[in-house]
Amino acid sequence: HHRGERWQDSGNASVAWQGTSDPAACAAAVRQLLHLEYECFMAPCAVAGVHMPRVSGPFFAFDAFFFVAHGLGLVEWDAVKNLTRSDLAAAATSFCLLDIAEARRRADEPWKYGKHLCAAGQLVVELLSAYGFEEDFPITFGRKVNGKSADWTLGAMLYEAQVMPLQLGKCT
Repeated sequence: HHRGERWQDSGNASVAWQGTSDPAACAAAVRQLLHLEYECFMAPCAVAGVHMPRVSGPFFAFDAFFFVAHGLGLVEWDAVKNLTRSDLAAAATSFCLLDIAEARRRADEPWKYGKHLCAAGQLVVELLSAYGFEEDFPITFGRKVNGKSADWTLGAMLYEAQVMPLQLGKCT
């Protein structure tokens, strides 16, 4: 978070945070939270030793991924845009280096969300890296797919439709 900004985790009174405006330290802290050092029993693994298939084909980033890219000014609210991990890393780093006043001015969302863009930007970059996306792999960011809201339920349905074998019973 931005230098001098302080806040306390509302769910745990013993945890307090203070921003340093140090994007590299923030990225390192985020990587630590992902537990990339956990043992991987079925490679490839992404986060905390959990298997994740290799990245292949087009990838659509929505929901929290979109909100972070939008907040960092990389994609308009109703737009769909290809971005790379490098694009996100550069925008997150630039945003993290801003003082609080400039960050408030530039955040493309209310400050109650915008104040988390530095950490959230680093989280998205580190997650995409853990998931196996190369720095220049094009990822499509958007809120909607063919005019319909994209969220995790749509993603889960699309995933299940692709990996579930088609089973048709006899109609009687």
